[in-house]
Amino acid sequence: MTKNKIRLILVALGAIFLSISLIAIVKEFGKDESKTQLETYFEPNQIEELNKLTEFVIGQIIKDCGGDQASCFNKYFDRFNGYDYEITGISKSKQSELLDSLSPVLFSDIWAICKGTRSYSEDSVVNVESLCPKTGGRFGSFLIDYCSNNNRLAAYGNTFEMAGDYPPSMTVQLLENPSTFDLSSKEELLLISVHLLTLNSEHTIIESIPND
Repeated sequence: MTKNKIRLILVALGAIFLSISLIAIVKEFGKDESKTQLETYFEPNQIEELNKLTEFVIGQIIKDCGGDQASCFNKYFDRFNGYDYEITGISKSKQSELLDSLSPVLFSDIWAICKGTRSYSEDSVVNVESLCPKTGGRFGSFLIDYCSNNNRLAAYGNTFEMAGDYPPSMTVQLLENPSTFDLSSKEELLLISVHLLTLNSEHTIIESIPND
């Protein structure tokens, strides 16, 4: 076999190996691109559980509404005027059952139990426990990451990252400006759902604080 033939064979083999490598890279890139941000942070079985949260909130909002999902959401958020942000229309007992059914790992990736005080009247101040978002959990990381790549929700995500909670400005954006959220987006419906469930959670009274 001549040197020229050997050289041609080597060149051909090199081209074949290069083509195979490029195909593998393209396929791997395609996998990453097709992966949603939820799939980046959560396992398939956890996404199924997250879907249950979203389905529950949607079901509560559209029940007895008589319209399509978008109009029912608009009607629901229209009830929050001024500074009246007491969540209504979502069953607390059914919510409690739903949260109890979540796997402990997923629950702790979304929420933590926080302690604080609450005043029910001038003469009644109590220590309470309530749900609060867990900023170090995967849901908090997902929220910050998702919103950082979305101009409509950039302020929502930045505020969450700085506050480590749902401060009033985030609640105002959700309740008074729900149009900043895309109701056709699975991810954004999840953001809405977790926010509403957090606001709607029961406060557990630990003890009353003496009024000196």
